Amino acid sequence: MTMSHMVYHTVRLAGIQAVTLDDLRRVARTHLSGILDAKQVNMVATVNPSKAELLKEGLSAHGYTLQPVEDIEGFFAQ
Repeated sequence: MTMSHMVYHTVRLAGIQAVTLDDLRRVARTHLSGILDAKQVNMVATVNPSKAELLKEGLSAHGYTLQPVEDIEGFFAQ
């Protein structure tokens, strides 16, 4: 490894270590909030049928509406 590579990695590591929890929260509010908004997102989840009700309850508690599909081939053939 050359000296310039060592300096780059040292500076890069220092930058990563300088990230604060407030930095992460700010970035999440700015860039990630839309992808978690139940009114703006479509989601697909594959789950064992025995866990379907648990998933429905959990997502419903956060404002998501589920449309269960039991036969994926039949659903897309419509």
